[in-house]
Amino acid sequence: ARLGIGTVVINYRLSPAVKHPAHVEDVAKAFAWTKANVAKYGGDADRITLFGHSAGGHLVSLLATDPTYLKTEKLTPADVRGVVSVSGVYSILPEVALFHTAFGKDEKVCRLASPLAHVTGKHPPFLLAYGDNDFTQLDRMAIDMAAALKKHDSPCTLLKCDGRNHYSIIMMAIQPDDTLHREIRAFVAR
Repeated sequence: ARLGIGTVVINYRLSPAVKHPAHVEDVAKAFAWTKANVAKYGGDADRITLFGHSAGGHLVSLLATDPTYLKTEKLTPADVRGVVSVSGVYSILPEVALFHTAFGKDEKVCRLASPLAHVTGKHPPFLLAYGDNDFTQLDRMAIDMAAALKKHDSPCTLLKCDGRNHYSIIMMAIQPDDTLHREIRAFVAR
């Protein structure tokens, strides 16, 4: 807020209590509420940027690439000004046990839950960031997601943060001299 960026911190139901798509449906509802109410708090409904780290990066990316969830809220991905995804997951792989609790093992469900599978046209601008010591495959997923977005003429900035892991990338972003901090501020300003 001190930098002129208002923030709405939301939450969503967690697995194992719920399975996909409950998580992204919750995020869609939170986005719709924000868009409808942000002006009451001094915000601009036409300048909402989604931000998420890890599973949150997956969810904001899915929300911005698959119109299904915003359609339920009578919105579209065009209502999203931009997406900042830090250490996000862009491909839900049915063979990876970590994903089974939230998504199950069905290949079609996992593919449809993958933001990368929905990059087929113009999308809001993205800032994709990952740490050089991040979790396995997150670097490759970010590179693939950026390539797909660029292939479809969607603006995308890919940022590899040196000396960062899955946790330190987000913890260090509070520091004004941090690369990710500076990139987020520049991205939101654009």
